[in-house]
Amino acid sequence: MPNPYSKVISWQMGTPINMLKIQDHSSAGLLLLCSLTEDTLDTSRVGVFILNAEFRIVWVNQAIASYFGLPRKTLLGGNKRQLIQEQLKGCFEQPEDFTKTVLTTYTDSSYIEQFECHMLPNGERQERWLEHWSQPIRSGLYVGGRIEHYYDITERKRVEFEFRTRACQQAAVAEIGRRALRGGNLDALLNETLTLLARILDVTYGQILELLPNRKTLLLRVSVGFKTYDQGQATVNAEPDTLVGYTLLSQEPVMVEDLGTEHQSTAFAPNRCYSSTVS
Repeated sequence: MPNPYSKVISWQMGTPINMLKIQDHSSAGLLLLCSLTEDTLDTSRVGVFILNAEFRIVWVNQAIASYFGLPRKTLLGGNKRQLIQEQLKGCFEQPEDFTKTVLTTYTDSSYIEQFECHMLPNGERQERWLEHWSQPIRSGLYVGGRIEHYYDITERKRVEFEFRTRACQQAAVAEIGRRALRGGNLDALLNETLTLLARILDVTYGQILELLPNRKTLLLRVSVGFKTYDQGQATVNAEPDTLVGYTLLSQEPVMVEDLGTEHQSTAFAPNRCYSSTVS
């Protein structure tokens, strides 16, 4: 009985497997191979490059094309070193580090490489975090080449960032509590608290205002980020038609994307403690 796996496939470098010319369509093995790559691996959310010993791209799945925003047909058969230098490295926040790390694996392809990289948005390319994982191909038709995987770890990075942020915020609250328990000058405590919160929240401007007994005016106690202010003297109108008055009435955080154009800030912005331009 003839071996069905011994049939010849005529192909050119970089041709997708589903475009290969199978001379004997009765070969179940070859058809299974085509289905494995095009129906399975090509639909994977893990991006895959397969490189030969000359580090030319012999196969790439659709996830790679989507991640990098490049047509798949322009990648197949390409020189991976050249592709990195001309197109791929510009996709990342730290292009030189990406380039050096990947190209080193082509100089010495004997080891496994793994690192994380931050892809920047541009046109149809989305911002995302990718984990690069690659290893040498040690046998078969592409021996001496490499297989490279790119895993989308954006959600994991988002969760890690939120966890670190919450941990920092909790540590800040605990630190403020310790400082308050030590007693001392109230204004100094307020200033330390505001400085700490501004750093934790990564904001440039901040103020702490005290609602006076008439409940119509707030007194500026401490401030950070403003060029000019009069701590302990400047006051802010707390009427309902002002931003601060609206915030007091809302009893919840109020987000203003652009203070200079926000209609609720019209009566609020001219106060002396807001003499610096903020937007």
